Formats: sequence, structure tokens, C-alpha cells
Amino acid sequence: MGVRSLACRVDLRDIGSIERCVNDTVATFGRIDIVINNASALWWHTMEGTPMKKYDLIMDVNARGSFCLTKLCIPYMVEQGWGRVISMSGPIDHIKKLKGKVAYSISKLGMTITALGAAEEHPGIISGNTLWPATVIESYASKNFKLGMPKLWRKATIIADATAAIICEDTSFSGNMLIDDEYLRSKGFTDEDFVQYRYDPTFEPPRLLAKAGSFMIRRGNVKKLKKDMNKDGKAIKRSKL
Repeated sequence: MGVRSLACRVDLRDIGSIERCVNDTVATFGRIDIVINNASALWWHTMEGTPMKKYDLIMDVNARGSFCLTKLCIPYMVEQGWGRVISMSGPIDHIKKLKGKVAYSISKLGMTITALGAAEEHPGIISGNTLWPATVIESYASKNFKLGMPKLWRKATIIADATAAIICEDTSFSGNMLIDDEYLRSKGFTDEDFVQYRYDPTFEPPRLLAKAGSFMIRRGNVKKLKKDMNKDGKAIKRSKL
């Protein structure tokens, strides 16, 4: 597309790996303007069904990894007097039904607090916001974990467009926990505009946020997915997947 880019292989469980990414970015571009905490590990199980090894994994990737990356980038943003932090995590007030997602919710809230906290500690310099999809988004996670039929998905471009718009907001636009389609509507999007984001051009995906907690299927290990889905067949039917 005619722009300069840099790809860095990063393991968010390894501080050294994150440090190399930040250092290579600064060495290549001379600055860091935007941090988007997008990477996330998935584990949807009951508390007693969550091995501590899995708990540690999602905490290391989701909460600790996003905290570490943001922490290392903040000094560059402060020095230049401008920065944006966006975490792909849900609003605090949407955590109402925790059954089967306690550990995952704790880790995602860590990502939310990281973005909001960075902004509160550096007001007028860094804006911190979170972004969360109203529907299932086409991704390797939705495909590998079979999160419903493809017609229930929206394309990832809705997240990309919302993210770009947030970045362009004034620094005073901060501390917001946003839902992708709600935010875009606030920018003037209409029902017709959202048609472009349908994975299936002929079907409008349902907004899952309207039915908080509808995903009660235990998932987190692709190798055991078939077994989990067979065991939780009733939950699959309830979710109409």
C-alpha cells in the first residue's frame, strides 16, 4: 500500500520479547504514537474447570502482556506529548453474567484498566479507550473455536474502521469503553452503512451484547473442542449456534 511497515515476532508472555519489539519500533520509526492491545488468549470454563496453568496463560497474555507493552511505550508518548492506547476489551459494566467466564473476564478487565489507567496517569497527553464488538468478528478465533455460523459474523473491517476513527479523535476523547457499532453510529453511520461489514452479505448478524452471557459453551483448547461441544450440546442449542 506504499507505506513503511515493520513486523515483529512477539511472545506476550516474555518481557524480553516485548522489549525488543518496542526497541525495534523506535529504532525504525523514531517514535511510538499508538498502542493497540489486541492479542488475547481464550478460555471459557467454570472456575473449578479452569486449571491454574490455563489461568496463568490468559493472565500472562491478556492482562500482563497488554500492561507490559503499554508501560514500555508510555515514556515515548509522554516525551513527544501525544499518544493513543486502545485495548480490545469489554466495558466494565458489561460484566454481568460471569458463569463459565470468570477467569477470562478477569483477564479482559485487566486490559480495560490498562488503557484507562494510562490515560488517567497522563491526562492531556495520552488518550485511553477500549473497543469491543457487538457481534462475533471474523477471525482465527471465531473459525478455530467454531463460534457460530459464519453468517452470524461481521468482518474485522468494522473493528479497523472504528479503531482508526478513535485514533483521530482529540486527546480529550478518553476513558471511553466503546462498542464498535454504537460508536460508529455516533459518528453518523446508518443501517445501510453497516451492510458492508456483514460476513454474509444477505444476513444481518445479531448483536450478541443484547443477550449477555448467551455463549455458555466451554472452550479454550482447540484440541478438545469436539469433546467440549458434544458435552455442551444443550448450551449450543440455547445459543442457537
